[in-house]
Amino acid sequence: MYHAGLPLLTGGYVGVDVFFVISGYLITSILLREIRGEGLSLVSFYDRRIRRLLPALFAVLVFTTAVAAMLLPPIPFRDYAQSLAATTVFGSNVLFFLESGYFDAAAETKPLLHTWSLAVEEQFYLVYPLLLAALVRWFNGRLFAVLATLVVLSFVASVVVVRVDQAAAFYLIPFRAWELGLGALLAVAPIAWRAGSPLPDLVRWGGVAMILVSVFSYSSATLFPGEAALLPCLGAAMVIGAGPSRGGSAFALLASRPMVFIGKISYSLYLWHWPIIVFLKLSSADGELSPTTAAFAIAASFAAAVLSWRYVEGPFRTRRVLPRTRPLFAATAAASAVWIGLGAAGHVLDGVPQRLSPAALSFAGAAEDFNPRPPTCKPWRDSEFFCVIGDPEAEPSFVFWGDSHAGILSNGVYAAARRHGRAGLYSGVGGCPPLFGVVKDESSADAFTDAACTRRNAELARILADRPAGIDTIILASRWSYYAEGGGLGV
Repeated sequence: MYHAGLPLLTGGYVGVDVFFVISGYLITSILLREIRGEGLSLVSFYDRRIRRLLPALFAVLVFTTAVAAMLLPPIPFRDYAQSLAATTVFGSNVLFFLESGYFDAAAETKPLLHTWSLAVEEQFYLVYPLLLAALVRWFNGRLFAVLATLVVLSFVASVVVVRVDQAAAFYLIPFRAWELGLGALLAVAPIAWRAGSPLPDLVRWGGVAMILVSVFSYSSATLFPGEAALLPCLGAAMVIGAGPSRGGSAFALLASRPMVFIGKISYSLYLWHWPIIVFLKLSSADGELSPTTAAFAIAASFAAAVLSWRYVEGPFRTRRVLPRTRPLFAATAAASAVWIGLGAAGHVLDGVPQRLSPAALSFAGAAEDFNPRPPTCKPWRDSEFFCVIGDPEAEPSFVFWGDSHAGILSNGVYAAARRHGRAGLYSGVGGCPPLFGVVKDESSADAFTDAACTRRNAELARILADRPAGIDTIILASRWSYYAEGGGLGV
């Protein structure tokens, strides 16, 4: 519902963090039971992970690839093909981190952007079973202390890095591992509650409240993850830490049939909702979801999730399909090879323009014929966002400030300034309104890009407050009609 643009759920992106804590708890509980019992079997572990994750994921890839082939022009389809291959090898978080520059395509045009969190989780579980087995063997009596140390180190790294490179802190495993580790700590040292005590239910309500506060109070302007991720993660930990004890209103709510059902379909719902929203936005006239379309997106996502859970997840999880491990691994390898091959082909063939009619190809070429950054844009002082265009020998005398529309015009402004012996400070950030006193808030999947927009505008305010000598003109270029209608802005 957050990605569908519901206005109150401005911090809905914390759902991923809650999921990480739950995942860390569940997987660690299973692994500890095996390690301390008959011993860890990596074959059995990855058999279960494949059955749990890949059939539903591959079903979504069939859908997204088919629709992307019909809807996307060559360049976006080329980028999609690259993300298809990266998703298949659980590397999409790294790809999207590398693509997270301010001139990259908007999040709303990437059907597989949401798979970054799945990639983070699977990268963690690629090494975690062996690491946990080693820690149990060598530090069994101090297992909690060792894991807690690793959790603290990862959390501190996240707090530090989010201020230097928010995209890295958002996408990369070293700065997200503490969230999975927090759940692991609950599995290593579960809390023993006195029978009949009301405290577990109070703790549950406290955890639910912390999650809800972050959902309703956080926004794209929140510096996230870093320490801001503590609130939803600790909330999730409190709900888990309250244990399985029955009784109390919080338990009744969380154990109710609707909540249990949503929990069952949650993985498929996670997989399906984002591509549906992206394709509906791409199909709309203004690139946005109307209230009716948003309601349809939510309904379609739930319908697809239920069907996926019933007819894709269930048969594989219960071993009605490919019950033996070796055929399962072979089928997984073959399917993965197909997706990687299709992704590589789509990328190498520049988005396979032969898919399109001559008229559509001409239109797509015109739409992609712009330069988001002038050919020469020299760094200016220690600015994060502004560079110098025009005459390389001149001092800046103007500011060219805007969104992607400024990028389209930047070559012309660059040439005109150079011809007249002038130079200027330039910043054209896609989807970022050149306005003071507002923040960008589009419920995008990568909230750090919205926060970067706010920082960019604040940086110019500081530059102008210093009254730099020579700057006497500010040129604005933007998609004014969009912002005038209230799009992309939160006051």
